[in-house]
Amino acid sequence: MDPVILLTPKFSPDPESAQEQLVRLKESYFQAVTLAGGIPVLAGNADPKGYAQLADGLLLTGGIDIEPARYGQVVLSKSVVATAAWTIWKLAFTRLFLLRANRFSAYAAGSS
Repeated sequence: MDPVILLTPKFSPDPESAQEQLVRLKESYFQAVTLAGGIPVLAGNADPKGYAQLADGLLLTGGIDIEPARYGQVVLSKSVVATAAWTIWKLAFTRLFLLRANRFSAYAAGSS
């Protein structure tokens, strides 16, 4: 069976509903995973443990930044957009996949 690759999306407020968020990701990520022989699956804003059991790999697609304080740095540019909630969510996925020897992860920086 082809490997299932989990893709992290971008979450943004839905302009039509104050209670909803839009989940989005460029189609090129899906195409790249498919061309590489994988099955792309988009992660929702849910507990990462279920996704980690489902997927063989993780592709962190970029978007909102991880808080620089998490790795001992300060924000040096106004272009840095980071939130505590997003940092916690993304790092939870990363930890789960890195702790599993048969899993791999990738990070797409600057291409999203």
